[in-house]
Amino acid sequence: MSALNLAFEGFVQVRLATDPDPADEPRGVSGWTHAVAGEPDLDRVLVLHEDDPRRVARSHGPWADVTVRSVTMDGTAASQHPLVGARVDLLDAPKFEGRNWIIASDGAEPIDPVHLRVSGAGVVLDKRDIVSGPDGAEIPFYRIPPDVLARRMPQMQTDETARAEVFAALGVPGGDPVAWRAERKKTLLDELRSPGVAHDVVQSTALRTRILDLDLGGPAVGTVGVRMLYRFALHGPGTASDAQGILPGTPKVDDDWPLEFWVGGWDADAFCMFMRGTLTVPLG
Repeated sequence: MSALNLAFEGFVQVRLATDPDPADEPRGVSGWTHAVAGEPDLDRVLVLHEDDPRRVARSHGPWADVTVRSVTMDGTAASQHPLVGARVDLLDAPKFEGRNWIIASDGAEPIDPVHLRVSGAGVVLDKRDIVSGPDGAEIPFYRIPPDVLARRMPQMQTDETARAEVFAALGVPGGDPVAWRAERKKTLLDELRSPGVAHDVVQSTALRTRILDLDLGGPAVGTVGVRMLYRFALHGPGTASDAQGILPGTPKVDDDWPLEFWVGGWDADAFCMFMRGTLTVPLG
């Protein structure tokens, strides 16, 4: 069977409260992350692009933009393939669903909903992952049995190989997250002293909060080198269109589409993480 493999990566925004705050805490009170002055409430949504209305960019943070970086067809690389650079979206406001250890422990949260779309060069590949009961009806997330939800659960990786890949993706010099965060703090202090900012109440208050949060250690540092590896097949309704006929076959939208990706290296100051993975689309 022929298959199209799309390797994608990029930074993702994830604005969430941290323990001991409840998962739905809107501002951050007792944990080590906070919505700062001038920002909307925390929403926990994975935002993959700058043009998403939920994107709340912070100064000196990364650019949110998850795209296809390489394409292989039956194991053969297609370096000039039109889908290189295609946009990758997770639709329907996906969130990490740990719920303060009710569903999963920190660093092992499933993502829900899972609705993936790849679009570019006149191609749109769209596939949901649903969990259904014996009657074929979709089971709401909060009713999915633990043994069934297990296939959506990630593997938390903290080994040296994983840490090295995460640090390289984030640009952490020397693999030292403490020094990396200290450099961010220095940059923010310089911004705070800059003309126009020091006398702007909202901007200066926001920067002071970020600077204080960067003084925190513990999980704020430890999570920088952690990633969560997800490996499951998208099992649900799908659609595909190819306006310019660039695909070598017809995507099998009723088949499962294997998906493997990791999310990690959380930059708690910028509320961003890195995502890297591969989607396999079977072709007829």
